[in-house]
Amino acid sequence: MSTELLSTDHDRAVELVKSVQRSVMNEIVSNILGDPTVEVTGDWIATPVGKSIGTGTIGICIVAGDAATTEDQSSWSMVAKVMDTAAERVTASNFAKSEIDTYSSGILDSLSGPAAPNCKFRGAKFYGLTELPERELHILWLEDLSHLPNPPWDDVMFSNVARHMGHFGGTWLLNPPEKQTWFHDDGFRERFFVGSGPLQCLARQLG
Repeated sequence: MSTELLSTDHDRAVELVKSVQRSVMNEIVSNILGDPTVEVTGDWIATPVGKSIGTGTIGICIVAGDAATTEDQSSWSMVAKVMDTAAERVTASNFAKSEIDTYSSGILDSLSGPAAPNCKFRGAKFYGLTELPERELHILWLEDLSHLPNPPWDDVMFSNVARHMGHFGGTWLLNPPEKQTWFHDDGFRERFFVGSGPLQCLARQLG
């Protein structure tokens, strides 16, 4: 895929994550550890990971560090997705604000876990959202799933993923959440096949 399709700016993402106030990090890490007495100790490390074709994603980092509680010292890690909600069309299927709304609304929790015990598919845990001083910049703090199997996947993994995604789709159909303005009924087609979508860009390059 052409690098012009990738919006990721790792250096800027790392800089923004490191600029977050310690009091904010204490609150986010307390959500990870489930302890309101958390105090982050030392500096946190932000390691860039992955790429994004979403024009609103500045960068994605795995953030890790140590924290003290009233009873113990613990290590922690999470994923920080740095997003610019001013960078896209409001109607775009990959509009960054839609992803932020999806996590912060709790809709994903209602479609998995105890609320839907038969669904084997779930979103990453949502730990919080930070609005940065710069206009329209946000950090979405999510569960670190880097310990799970990473690509390339074998046939068994692809089969399991397909089945679990089917569980999620069926759960959505049987128990649809209240429709939100940021839902997109035809997002895949719009994102990949229309206008400046990756497959359209690739077709133009090959043509």
